[in-house]
Amino acid sequence: MRVLALGTYLIDEPVHGGQRRAAEIVKIYEEMGVPVKFLAICPGKSSQRRTTLDRAFQAEYRKNGWFYPQPYLEDIFSGLISSRDDNCISWLVDHVDDFRPTHIHFEQPYLYPAIKALKRRGRSGHRLIYSSQNVEVEIKRDILLERGGEPVYVGRALRYLERVEKLLTKTADVVIACTQSDAAVYAGMGASEVLVCPNGAQPLPETTVRANSTEPFLLTMGSGHPPNSSGFVEMMLGPALLFLPPEKSLAVAGGMCALIRAEPSYERFRKSNTHRLSFYNPVSDAELTTLKERAHGFYLPITSGGGSNLKTAEAILSGKWVVATSTAFRGYEALKDERGIIIEDDPRAFRKAIRDVLARPPLALDLPEIERRRQVEWSHALTPLRAWLHRQR
Repeated sequence: MRVLALGTYLIDEPVHGGQRRAAEIVKIYEEMGVPVKFLAICPGKSSQRRTTLDRAFQAEYRKNGWFYPQPYLEDIFSGLISSRDDNCISWLVDHVDDFRPTHIHFEQPYLYPAIKALKRRGRSGHRLIYSSQNVEVEIKRDILLERGGEPVYVGRALRYLERVEKLLTKTADVVIACTQSDAAVYAGMGASEVLVCPNGAQPLPETTVRANSTEPFLLTMGSGHPPNSSGFVEMMLGPALLFLPPEKSLAVAGGMCALIRAEPSYERFRKSNTHRLSFYNPVSDAELTTLKERAHGFYLPITSGGGSNLKTAEAILSGKWVVATSTAFRGYEALKDERGIIIEDDPRAFRKAIRDVLARPPLALDLPEIERRRQVEWSHALTPLRAWLHRQR
């Protein structure tokens, strides 16, 4: 077994949740002795011919056939390039000839059109593996409709993506899903086998000192993925952060900072909000680790999106207080009644839980409680994939 993995981003230095999940899946292949190579096709400055030394192919984000560039459609563009750009196809063929994969792993469905291009060049017969952290057509629909894309064009893009995802789901030997609900959707699309592998987390380094800040604060973190900011607005800004005293008791880290700052509802009470909230963006891995160590706990105001959330796994594994919505806890329901975990979907109740947690002492878990929270470590979360690979031997 030899696996060529294709995605719309590189995973050398993973930052957002999708990159981290893909990187952990690649580690499982390597752990099981399966040769694996990860390639990316994504928008960029040039579509010149590349060699097998290049693990990413970039093409200018532009009109392509029926496709017209719009925000949040870059991944669909990457899939079209994978089957229509001669330089990209030649680059991919070179990698296939050099690596000689038996299986092609698609991280999300967008690059599936590359299969047709490979067949046109006489490269076929590969077994397929499909992995995604969401049912992509559902999350893409939510994002595009929320962000106000042109309705007719958005509809066409969604219909295209739905066809691609359904076809890949039907033809793949196995589908790797994040949650039971996603697995049910894939089964309905005709998947022959579905593995449920929730997002996981890595424990903080043993050498770090887990000290709470002298001034307690709760932390949330996330990429510039739109559901991250929409949940913050819905659950936290009612109409502002005035449910807290005017001191820095909340923190936000990562790309979602820019989205929150751009929200009219945040800007309307900017002065009051900035007295209570600290932004950390950009933030290095070392800085984020320090924030996690110092935090009194975590708040996860996620109200939309699919799959399971990597940041939820990180919050659970921290051993600290967690205030979350049921959407944020999708995939981790077995731990929702653990001590120190509070689930609230009503915005007022969510904000009250934050205020209450900030007034409580640091959470001290006993050994059995710590062990139960360790279920979210990546080594446990990806066990079904490890077992499937063992059966392929």
